Amino acid sequence: MATVTASSPEEKRNGPPDRRGSRLVGVLTLLPGPLPGTVYSLKQPMSVHLQMDLGGRYVISDATTGAFTSSDHQFGALTGFVGALVEEFEFLLSHEPSLSPAMMSELERFRTLMERIPHSHALP
Repeated sequence: MATVTASSPEEKRNGPPDRRGSRLVGVLTLLPGPLPGTVYSLKQPMSVHLQMDLGGRYVISDATTGAFTSSDHQFGALTGFVGALVEEFEFLLSHEPSLSPAMMSELERFRTLMERIPHSHALP
């Protein structure tokens, strides 16, 4: 399972929100193409779950990568999820020489999903 990025101090202490009491709002499909505000592009469609937790926060998660985030607003959850996804990918890339076999497998999963856009710079 991937190391995930928590979006609040509570999530950093306690891990991902407990999804058992959450309500599924829908499934979002991120289409291939540039990920806004990043230097990365999705190579294939990616379906993520949008849920509302017991506290009324929107939670977006992906079972393939283990990435998740939460926010008070749907758009904030989506932008946070893209940031968490990129952060995890960059972490794995930066530690590639020392990754365990399991983490190397995780990096390969990310590489099937996304790639750096050649000659690109992140938008402000």
